[in-house]
Amino acid sequence: MSVNFRTIALLVLFGIIPLLLGAAIVGQFYIQEKQAALDEELHETAGSLATAVARELDNQKSLLSLVTDSPRFDPPIRRAGFEELAQRFRKRIPQWEMIHLAGTDGKIRLRSPTATADAAPSPKDMRSFEQALATDQPIVGNVLRTSRDMVTFAIRQLVERQKASYVLSILIRPDVVADLLFKNGLPSSWTAWVIDGNGNVVAATSAPPSLIGTPAAAFFTASGPTGSAVADGTLRSGERVRIAGFPVAGSEWSLQVAMPLQLHQEVTRDWYRLLIPIVILIGLLCVLAIALLQRELTARRRQADTLAAMQRMDALGKLTGGVAHDFNNLLMLFQGAMEGLKRRRNDDTKFAATMDMMAEGIARGKAITDRLLSFSRRSNQDVETLFLQDRVEEFKQLVSQALTDRVTVRIELDDNLWPVAVDRQGLEIALINLATNAKEAMPQGGRLTIRGRNADTTSGAFVTLTVTDEGDGIKPADIDRVFEPFFTTKGGKSIGLGLSQVYGFANRNGGKVRVDSIEGEGASFTIYLPRSTRYEEARRLSSAGQGGLPRRILLVDDTPDTLAACKFALEAEGVQVITAVDGVDALRLISTDHTIRHVLSDVMMPNMSGLELADRLRRDYPEIAVVLMTGYSEALEAGVRTDRPVVAKPFAVNELVSAFGTRSAGVDNVVAIRPAP
Repeated sequence: MSVNFRTIALLVLFGIIPLLLGAAIVGQFYIQEKQAALDEELHETAGSLATAVARELDNQKSLLSLVTDSPRFDPPIRRAGFEELAQRFRKRIPQWEMIHLAGTDGKIRLRSPTATADAAPSPKDMRSFEQALATDQPIVGNVLRTSRDMVTFAIRQLVERQKASYVLSILIRPDVVADLLFKNGLPSSWTAWVIDGNGNVVAATSAPPSLIGTPAAAFFTASGPTGSAVADGTLRSGERVRIAGFPVAGSEWSLQVAMPLQLHQEVTRDWYRLLIPIVILIGLLCVLAIALLQRELTARRRQADTLAAMQRMDALGKLTGGVAHDFNNLLMLFQGAMEGLKRRRNDDTKFAATMDMMAEGIARGKAITDRLLSFSRRSNQDVETLFLQDRVEEFKQLVSQALTDRVTVRIELDDNLWPVAVDRQGLEIALINLATNAKEAMPQGGRLTIRGRNADTTSGAFVTLTVTDEGDGIKPADIDRVFEPFFTTKGGKSIGLGLSQVYGFANRNGGKVRVDSIEGEGASFTIYLPRSTRYEEARRLSSAGQGGLPRRILLVDDTPDTLAACKFALEAEGVQVITAVDGVDALRLISTDHTIRHVLSDVMMPNMSGLELADRLRRDYPEIAVVLMTGYSEALEAGVRTDRPVVAKPFAVNELVSAFGTRSAGVDNVVAIRPAP
């Protein structure tokens, strides 16, 4: 009986010791994980708030850019016009405390309001003023406290008009930043504040107005840098906190978020409260361990769901490009099949009609994706040399989609129009805006006419596109204001940005826009597009393709179906095709087969992209001609340049003739399909 008791006691003892050690290990892990999770949540909150502040600054920059696009800044600048424009914007945006225009010498020429106690002859924040002079991008300045005890920060942008340069500045109250901090779901016990590039407080959730615009050292102190790492600190109230910082994109500002240190330490105290009853009640230890494990798994699932949601939000921004890429790859299958079948078709008219329908469907699908992508572009980086008279049907279909059935469209483009170098998608958006404006001017229907003419003027040679409607026309008092941002005669039915976008498009492409109207008889808008100086090259490109395809091509694509379709189409033309599944595979084949002289490669591929492959071949095999093909490329859409020809999927095989060019003295002369103007 005694032996049995000792044995049981030893078993219980050896059972308790591992349980206690396990409990200690689990407790330590629990504490570290929860504290790490709190720090991660703190850092993510700082990042989220910083993104919100950056987005608000971007909105303010966009509004400033709209102001700079106004024709009111075409010299000579009139004080009355500047005052009227400034008052309109300040009325719409109450946070704009002041708008002023300064010369490149730093002297303020115009300001609104004109009479203030702080009417300094030059900007107080000269650092941001000099940065605005050095770049054409909006610059966010630092906060300054005025003599009226008011705090503002400036956003400045360089305005260049006809050899005259100015710096336009808006002084904004930090209230717009403080409102964001209060409205973004910050826990009530947490604190958030924004610091500018000089280390002064821009806004805070728990700071008196007297601290705004003063050094941040008066608001908090930290034990270490508050960048990507989380540090301990102390607020001006004496509360000890954990602080995380995050930079505000597009500025020199940073955002700081603090949580009470007590919340961080409470995790340890909670565990010890659980550990005492675990030691006393060994029998409940397993139950508690299961509960803790379930709690940990739930927390991890919540973190995984949060990460997945963030990834979905990131993917949402790339949805347009992804759809275009996949859709164009699908169309490439039809294109390849059609090219192969054309070589084997008989005289049956129905078969020929079906082939024509397939070709038309491919062209329309490609046009849809081009138009879809056009609205995601923010610059005129995709400049092309165009003959507008070759796009009559395309323009007619584009404009008709923006009109009602009551409006008829008539397009008259001269056959001998000069080439122009413009952003094609920007031109389409401008025509859509003008068509929409005409539709609203003709609610009962009418006729919209688009005329294209060559025009030699004293300021240069232009191709003019004139869009004329039969609406009510424009009042003489309003005709000089129609291109101003936010100006509209339609009340709440329009925000007044369509014609300002047309004005901006014409200026960005080196042209101008003019409006003529007779009240009651309609309006006419004329866009002047400069004549391209690369006329001979444009003619050569439009007539390219008289040579033949290379007899042997290395085809590189990571999509098996697309690879097979391209190979099928090329072989139908008598081309010997070698295939590779990516750039690495292509380099391996070229290193072993020195007779390869032509490469046709997709742009988006794993391991090595088509752009990287082209760079490697230029360096190691300069004699090889490379043509790139793509349905969509983030790099190209972002403005990455390449001197290699790029054909857009889906493409006809004869497009590759002009892409590969002609052979001269055994060397390939590569001709770019879309040269920069």
